Amino acid sequence: MTQATYHTKINLLVCLSSASPNKSFALVGFSASAHPGIKEYVLEQRKQHLRLLEGLDVHDLRWAVGNCAEAETFAHMESIRRQFPRTLTDLDNMVAITLTLDLKDQTTHGPCEQCSQLIYKLRLQLPCAIFSLAPLKTGHMEEYSL
Repeated sequence: MTQATYHTKINLLVCLSSASPNKSFALVGFSASAHPGIKEYVLEQRKQHLRLLEGLDVHDLRWAVGNCAEAETFAHMESIRRQFPRTLTDLDNMVAITLTLDLKDQTTHGPCEQCSQLIYKLRLQLPCAIFSLAPLKTGHMEEYSL
């Protein structure tokens, strides 16, 4: 298995909170790049940990829902949010910042249509600001814009 064969992407997710200014959490996730049997197992595990994946549209993309590196890191957002203390004045004060890098050509990538929809749904479920440091690809659905 080589990077050229599977075209792996990596995602960095960093979460911060004003309730705990000296504390942050960072996660690294990878796209589901593996042999078919292993890949199916990885995608099923991601769907079990992040139920929102089950309701996402395919958006005419070549890959399955949950394949992206963002799906792996976003699956941990709820548990990260619980690590920050809640204050009486600001119960929901976490900010998440994400960036995806293609390991083959070393370029940054904005979220695909599936990930944009996932971010939109996560924002509804978790009162948390989520920002991508990469630009959106042209043609993405504006209703899911970051």
